[in-house]
Amino acid sequence: DLCAGSGCVGLTVAKHCPESKLFMIEKSEQAFGYLQKNCKKFDCKNSGIICGDIFNGFDSFGLPEPDLILSNPPYIRSDEIETLQPEVRLEPRTALDGGEDGLIFYRAIAEKWRCNTVAVECGEEQSDSVRKIFSTVFSDTYSLKDFNGINRIVVGTERIIK
Repeated sequence: DLCAGSGCVGLTVAKHCPESKLFMIEKSEQAFGYLQKNCKKFDCKNSGIICGDIFNGFDSFGLPEPDLILSNPPYIRSDEIETLQPEVRLEPRTALDGGEDGLIFYRAIAEKWRCNTVAVECGEEQSDSVRKIFSTVFSDTYSLKDFNGINRIVVGTERIIK
């Protein structure tokens, strides 16, 4: 789980797939503290947590090559953050800011991480752009809709570039 935050995604997978081995990576020291507490609280013995920057790439972490990468990265365009609802702006900027076009984390995952399958959350109106990014390294990409019928999950399978 890249950009793990407090661990909602990764810890849910760890609890529902106890035979798996899961690694969660989070850069923010503040969020990492919550991740540590939640990992302990939910007693996820099949999980490892790492405080690190995913922009350093897969090779910098010394991890086994994953079968699946999950991520709910920051995806708000930098210039849109000040226009968000006040309660959303309470989040640390690093948890929201996806760069100039909101896609910087998806490019990093595609370019610097290896796996057979990736599944990421993206913002409204971003699924086509994220699919295009992942189509450069995966033979198949598709989008999944959320409960409101909005394409919010992008999946890439069968990595073609190692």
